[in-house]
Amino acid sequence: MESYSPYFTTLHDEREPTGHLGRGTHYSVLRAVSWHSPNFGISDRAYHHDFAIIWDEDHDTRVIGCVEEIYLNGLLSKFTMFGERKAFFLAVVTDDYVGGDTDKELAKNLSWIAENFAGGDCFESEIVRIDSPNNGIISDTAENVSLYLKNIKMLWQLGGKPIPVPSPEAKSIPFPIRFS
Repeated sequence: MESYSPYFTTLHDEREPTGHLGRGTHYSVLRAVSWHSPNFGISDRAYHHDFAIIWDEDHDTRVIGCVEEIYLNGLLSKFTMFGERKAFFLAVVTDDYVGGDTDKELAKNLSWIAENFAGGDCFESEIVRIDSPNNGIISDTAENVSLYLKNIKMLWQLGGKPIPVPSPEAKSIPFPIRFS
């Protein structure tokens, strides 16, 4: 499997189109360590955040630069999937993120990142929900796109998940650091 970034571990990597959806659709699943919740909270203990990259036929890895910048700015936990299609960077928000595609500050941040971290090129950007009728992450019917994305999310349990503690009795250190 390809290692796309020093910040992410690759859990699953399709290198070429699978099936007959869109124009060469395939995906990879990556994992990061995070302390941020989707709604700006900070956790006492780090957790794994798994997310998917939805590729089209050209497997354009410039999308990784945008995802790295999202991660380095503490925004990754708001998203479960990313993709690029026709120089458009799309980010799919988590189901439990309350701001969603109406969050103007998040949209402006995403736009700035897409314009500045696409490997020297400039992407336009959009935030969508997994079942948005206007989800252009894949060129196919809204029903097929939604079903495909929901299956990936279900198969890989995308989003945040706890990192196991060393023993059942050790839930946390006695005096965890509190961020203000």
